[in-house]
Amino acid sequence: TNRNPSQSMIINGECGILAGNKYPVIDDIVYKFGATTGRTAGRIISIGTDHKFSITNIDLDKTPLSKTGDSGSIWYTKTGNTIKGIGLHLGKDKSGTVIASPLVDIFRKLQISHYNQ
Repeated sequence: TNRNPSQSMIINGECGILAGNKYPVIDDIVYKFGATTGRTAGRIISIGTDHKFSITNIDLDKTPLSKTGDSGSIWYTKTGNTIKGIGLHLGKDKSGTVIASPLVDIFRKLQISHYNQ
């Protein structure tokens, strides 16, 4: 079925308008719902040349950003009621930094253009 990418949706309890994807930008505030951690919030702190970006925790209760079982969660931004996918959660690197891969890059590699904006 064809789905209009700009329609109201509920993503793990967050209601908003799904408006495609965006490339990550340093200092973007991002959210995800991990299977293990639940809802977490972070800030993008770096973007590598290896098609990955790093996220630091901004949750006041310091819930860990990543635990075993969270891989594959979608990081997204939310501005008002507008939700945009931003990355696929990969886990932590060797230093313990939370990393993700930009959805725009993944969709480009898979030749999916419908949701890239």
